[in-house]
Amino acid sequence: MKKNAYFINSMPSCFFKYQKRLFVLLFGALFFISCSEVETEEFNFQFQVPELEYEIENYLELDSLLEYFGYELDSIHIYKKVPQVFVDQITPSIKMLRSDEKKLNFIRIILAHTLKVNEEIAQTRIHLYKRLNKDTLAHKDSVWLDSLSDVYRVKRQNYSDLINKIDIIPPSLIIVQGIIESGWATSKYAIEGNNLFGMYGSRRVVTKTGDTRPKAKDYETIGECVREYITNLNRHGSYRRMREVRAEMRDLGLLITGKKLASTLMNYSTLGERYVKKIVSMINIYDLEEYDQYSLKHGVVIKVKIQE
Repeated sequence: MKKNAYFINSMPSCFFKYQKRLFVLLFGALFFISCSEVETEEFNFQFQVPELEYEIENYLELDSLLEYFGYELDSIHIYKKVPQVFVDQITPSIKMLRSDEKKLNFIRIILAHTLKVNEEIAQTRIHLYKRLNKDTLAHKDSVWLDSLSDVYRVKRQNYSDLINKIDIIPPSLIIVQGIIESGWATSKYAIEGNNLFGMYGSRRVVTKTGDTRPKAKDYETIGECVREYITNLNRHGSYRRMREVRAEMRDLGLLITGKKLASTLMNYSTLGERYVKKIVSMINIYDLEEYDQYSLKHGVVIKVKIQE
């Protein structure tokens, strides 16, 4: 009885509103459904990772939900493993949070998405090396390499450049740039289009003065935004020096950190050196560099949708 009482009391209040949906999804996922498939190249073996969707009303309910699924920054610090809990969107209710709550939730949201993208990049990098180490490339290998070269805007068969572009970005750097560019996810672009990095597209809009300016991009999910931003850092010419420094650190067997790469971002902002100092300062203030050593905890994937 005590065990059951503790289990019930430890649940977030918002759990009960959606418990029926959650349990249906949980048992379905454990037995026969999945939204994710992982394939190993050697054995062509597929296994399914359970994916659950969870819906809450607003950001006021998010903290208790994340804690229920074990996503507390103090506790994950021990093993440096982050639960796969992914929040899909920024909504206006994020402004209802106290400053400390907003910052805590922002870090957890971006950290999980960044680690997911970095994990995908690391797997692609492994497959890239495997193919390049083959004595003879099969046709499907050549097609795969050409497709990858197109994505990263590399001349075909320039594999050294491709290797330098396909690598992880330290979570601390992504988090701090998201903080600066979106004001802890409270900017208009963040709330209306999940745009956390002030990214612009090729379309232009007319301003009140009659001038035109690039239109900020809209994203379906936060994950989509983080993925595109990391891809941009990995392939755009403006960040060539960053990639060179990262490659040097990898060759030396050093941990790739946000503060080390920050010095290469002089041209990212018109603030120049002041922008770099701001990045380093904020990484220190919020102890973000420790997240550069974290990885995802494999298991059930939780996707959180927020209504308002």
